[in-house]
Amino acid sequence: MRDFDVVVVGGGCSGLWAARAAAMSGVSTLLIERTARIGEHIVCAEGVGTDGMTDLLELEPEWIATTIHGGKLSAPGEKIVEFTERGCGYVLNKRNFLHGLSRMAGEAGVEMWLGTRATTVRPLDSGGVRIEVEAPGRTRTITAGAVVAADGVESLIARQVGIRDCLRPEELFSCAQYTVTRIDVDPHTVEFHFGREISPGGYAWVFPKGDSVANVGVGVIPGVAGDRKPIEYLETFKQCRCPSSNIISHVVGGVPTVKDPSRASKSGVFLAGDAAGITDPVSGAGIVPGMESGAVAGEYAARYAAKESDGRALEKEFAGSLKSLLKDRRIRYAVRKVLSKMDDKELARMIDATGEYLAGGKTIRGDPFRLVRFLVKVMPNTFGLIKHIVRV
Repeated sequence: MRDFDVVVVGGGCSGLWAARAAAMSGVSTLLIERTARIGEHIVCAEGVGTDGMTDLLELEPEWIATTIHGGKLSAPGEKIVEFTERGCGYVLNKRNFLHGLSRMAGEAGVEMWLGTRATTVRPLDSGGVRIEVEAPGRTRTITAGAVVAADGVESLIARQVGIRDCLRPEELFSCAQYTVTRIDVDPHTVEFHFGREISPGGYAWVFPKGDSVANVGVGVIPGVAGDRKPIEYLETFKQCRCPSSNIISHVVGGVPTVKDPSRASKSGVFLAGDAAGITDPVSGAGIVPGMESGAVAGEYAARYAAKESDGRALEKEFAGSLKSLLKDRRIRYAVRKVLSKMDDKELARMIDATGEYLAGGKTIRGDPFRLVRFLVKVMPNTFGLIKHIVRV
């Protein structure tokens, strides 16, 4: 007899949302989180778009650090474009947000074991999954009908089960971030900075969390960044953007940018969030995609545990559901590849062109691929390789 119908490993956004989805399907659900408190270790810029988030749930006021009403884009040569799009996004207080999600999961009936690690996950020939767990002073083996692996970008479970190996360098943004005080920042404007000297292959950001407080970070592609570490690029950026600011915390980590994350299940184990490589290949945004994939993984894990139909058929259906979430993935991945190869002159021209686009009364919010099509037309030598994908 199994201990739980579904076990979710990982207590971040995708894991909590997956556990809630499974429990709401009527199956017994356990969430395992290695830290002693939900939200104890946060590696995230905390930004989300309004449209995607409000499709999932209504945000509570204490979850929001600030509401975003516009942005600033900059590139080498003092090329700067500013735009206004009221209410286009939020910067979250993610610790409060995770506490809210954990409350919702608990209300749905999810049991939680905190300060507990899943050390081994192994599908059984007889059906179901065996999970070896470890907490301070004790170890235990439990069984489940299915598992959701929401254990992050370096997912141990994905490798143990044989869904995928370690990510290649070109499938990652390598990131570093400071949270700083005493920074001159508009509390309602996000900033994106491009340039080979500060963020090769990626971008640097300033996400305000209120007056004079912000997350300041960089994301680079390891194969483009050379021998310098992300933290070195971050220090260079900080000295340029906010040299007098005070650092109150810092984090480093990887953001997956997998070309096709739809192969994300095997033998009753379903991947979600960063473990599935589900983040946006262009922006690196992961909160909304992680929760969307978590909801799907939780639903299919519950159906798998309930033996609703043939397991392989359910896994194939799960892959199709993920693909529907990732319908623009091919375009986004192609844009990411173009951006990673652009030199400073091309980046400056792209910022100029974006300014021309916005001056025509258009917005980035809604259909961002209108901007991509415009860039293909005005920068054919740079963006021409994706012309057939965006259908210009």
